[in-house]
Amino acid sequence: MTVSNNHIILFLLILFSSCSTKSDKKIKSNAADRICECSSLLTREERGFYLQYRDGEDTFYTGKCKVTRDDGNELTYNYLKGHVLEIIERYPGGILNEEMYYDTTGRMLNRTRYYRNGHKSYVVIFGDHTYETFYENGRIQRKGGYGFTKEDIDNKYYNLEEVRLYDSVWKENGLFDSVYRYSKGSITY
Repeated sequence: MTVSNNHIILFLLILFSSCSTKSDKKIKSNAADRICECSSLLTREERGFYLQYRDGEDTFYTGKCKVTRDDGNELTYNYLKGHVLEIIERYPGGILNEEMYYDTTGRMLNRTRYYRNGHKSYVVIFGDHTYETFYENGRIQRKGGYGFTKEDIDNKYYNLEEVRLYDSVWKENGLFDSVYRYSKGSITY
């Protein structure tokens, strides 16, 4: 029996089109969709981290938990293997109040607060004096950061007391007001 080249090519095309890799498919885990009350989670220290696990389970928790504050705000915590990755707080009625994002070492990556009208109120990035605040109308109010000059970037880890901090201020009408410059060593937290 002879097989033509066309038949071989057709067979290979059918074979490759029917196969898929893991990157082709979305892997959906029921564990990530889990939602529970935060009161059902317990904390255990493991290798220097305080990790969450569900009461009665041996593995660290992956999923979300919810809790409602006395003022009616609802907080949703998202965990991956016991590590908190995000905390989302909403005003009553579902309007976003605050978002906080973390890496698995517990370092805050970003934090954003909102007014009840939905405009941003405050944004902090990496938690080290890099921030923006806003007026309730949504316009920028203040912006702060450090290490923007070439000298600061080149010597960022050499002399941390001399790295310059900047705070820029705007008026509520959107006009620029002023800039403050000072050394990191002059700040007391």
